[in-house]
Amino acid sequence: MYNEKIIKLCKHKHYSAIKIFQLLQKNHPSIGQATVYRTLKCLTCEGTLIKIKGLGSCAFYETSIGNHGHIIDQKTGKVYDFDLPKNFIEKLNLSKNFNILKADIKLYGEIKK
Repeated sequence: MYNEKIIKLCKHKHYSAIKIFQLLQKNHPSIGQATVYRTLKCLTCEGTLIKIKGLGSCAFYETSIGNHGHIIDQKTGKVYDFDLPKNFIEKLNLSKNFNILKADIKLYGEIKK
């Protein structure tokens, strides 16, 4: 029931489950946290959303938007996207027998101001 609303919220954004719950609750006051968590799990399992492990136990969700990596600011915990170069996988020079099923590239550091 809330699938499309969650997908729309997570398009080009990085939101935690609690933030998604809070945003949905504004227009849907009867929604429960359990409903949001179940929906996020289903959308992640089907590949519509990507779960990004942030700092500590915090996780963020975004729509699946293709080849990119994530920068995680260790001061603020914010997650930012960065584009991967074209032919990135080929440049890794991996064995031809290795079939990549999933990649998760994260860089941790601090954003200088």
